[in-house]
Amino acid sequence: MARTHAASPSFVLIRRLVGRRVHEIARVIIDNLDDVEEDLLAGAVVVFGDETMRIRRLPIG
Repeated sequence: MARTHAASPSFVLIRRLVGRRVHEIARVIIDNLDDVEEDLLAGAVVVFGDETMRIRRLPIG
């Protein structure tokens, strides 16, 4: 996506949520969906970590 400067599709990346069960990871996404919804609709990469959330609008670069 970065190489082609694509503006879609959006995606969510889960990093470093070691030991969490699927329903716990789903809860992290659901609890933060209001904060990232506009970015995802516009085209973005959303990265969730243990204590962080990063949003990068597309195209990146």
